[in-house]
Amino acid sequence: MDEWTQDQLAAAVDAYGLMQLRSANARSVNKTLFYGGLAELHGRTPKSWEYRMQNISHVLDQLQQPWLARLRPAANVGREVTGQLLKLLTGAPVEPAP
Repeated sequence: MDEWTQDQLAAAVDAYGLMQLRSANARSVNKTLFYGGLAELHGRTPKSWEYRMQNISHVLDQLQQPWLARLRPAANVGREVTGQLLKLLTGAPVEPAP
C-alpha cells in the first residue's frame, strides 16, 4: 500500500483535529491510541499514522497555524499530498484522485 487514499488523509485530518480539540480543552491526548485506532480502521501501521500527523503539523506550520506539541513538523510530504491536506484543513473542495 503505497499511496494514501483520500479517505485515509481525511481520517488523519479528522483525528488531528480531535487531538487539537482535546489539547485545547486541557484533556489528555493519547496519540498511541489514536494511531492504533486509525491503523485498525484504515490500514497502515501506527507509525505511518504518526508520521502523517507530523506532515499535517508541517502543513499547519506553513499556514502559520498552531500544531500539536510533540508532533514536530515533518516536511517530506510531497506536492500532491500537501495539496490534498491543505484542502482538507482549510475546508476547500477536494478533487477526487484520478
